[in-house]
Amino acid sequence: MRTIQATDYSELHHLISIRKKDIEYVLDHLSNLNSRMESFDMDKVGIVGHSIGGATALDLTMEDDRIKAAVLLDASMHLYIENEAKNTVPLLVLRQKASTLESLSIILQEKIANDFIKGQEKLFRNWNGYKSFLKIRKATHMSFSDMPLFEEDETLYHRTCGIHNQINELVAKFFQEHLLNQGNAYSTFISHNHSDFCEINGSGDEIL
Repeated sequence: MRTIQATDYSELHHLISIRKKDIEYVLDHLSNLNSRMESFDMDKVGIVGHSIGGATALDLTMEDDRIKAAVLLDASMHLYIENEAKNTVPLLVLRQKASTLESLSIILQEKIANDFIKGQEKLFRNWNGYKSFLKIRKATHMSFSDMPLFEEDETLYHRTCGIHNQINELVAKFFQEHLLNQGNAYSTFISHNHSDFCEINGSGDEIL
């Protein structure tokens, strides 16, 4: 990753194709194990990905009908490629605090910021199944990873732990409702006002 230019979309898509094959290998292997052991419910497969892993998860969800629900953690939306297939799988998109073009332009190159928002808008517009786009108000891109937990900054550590708790709760409730069919845990949870996150539209603006 460190040797690839951020605007080298071709090489980044090559990385995505490799990661997709890795996940497909795991799914194939689980299916093979299941044919002998019947230990896995292959009708309840969900996928979660962060950053370029989120772009990978999205690509694979649009191509592989074994995936029944998807969660994107601040995914690389500038790498989103429109797909003509009917996208009816439940989708949760969690974004960092910089979710609009104006806020992204401060931290990203102009081309990437523009392409990112275009991709986000297209995904919001094109997804035919259930979709929920949320912004975690205090999160940055790396808040969705474990990397800040290894910093010596104690304040950063505790803030990241708090954000992880928010993310974990949202993802767990989303899968409970939209993958495991266990009631309305997610819908009920996000229907109330929350100071830590809010619903957004395709442009990243808060939905009031």
